[in-house]
Amino acid sequence: MFEEVKILNPDVFTDYRGDIWTTYTKNDFPDLDFNHDKYSTSRRNVIRGIHGDFKTSKLISCLHGKIYFVVVDNREESKNYLKWSWLILSGYNKKQVLLPPGFGNAFCVLSEECLFSYNEVAKSLLQIVHKSLITLLMWITLGSLIAFI
Repeated sequence: MFEEVKILNPDVFTDYRGDIWTTYTKNDFPDLDFNHDKYSTSRRNVIRGIHGDFKTSKLISCLHGKIYFVVVDNREESKNYLKWSWLILSGYNKKQVLLPPGFGNAFCVLSEECLFSYNEVAKSLLQIVHKSLITLLMWITLGSLIAFI
């Protein structure tokens, strides 16, 4: 994984009832002010294409299910420009990824379904929704053909 991208393994308490863990606290990330949480659900074999921006940090996790998670360095000045790495995120391993601005992410669902979580740092609502701030590469699948637009 890239040096700037942090992989986190939260402490998990497990007993016969299930699991409990903390996804983040302000003390864990004193320089980040998470202020926008998003969740998505997807079914097996769904691919969510490479997306990201140059303004927001994201704390990403798969709360339920299992995904093949991809990170791409979109920073033109980086020695790793357009290089990518991957890892498995799941409700079982509870790994989290702290993604800084300038990195894209994508995933493919390996389980029957998944619940994906983004905690974002955004300065304003305009920053969150303004489409021109988002770098997006869409994967379109046509049978076995995958094309980049």
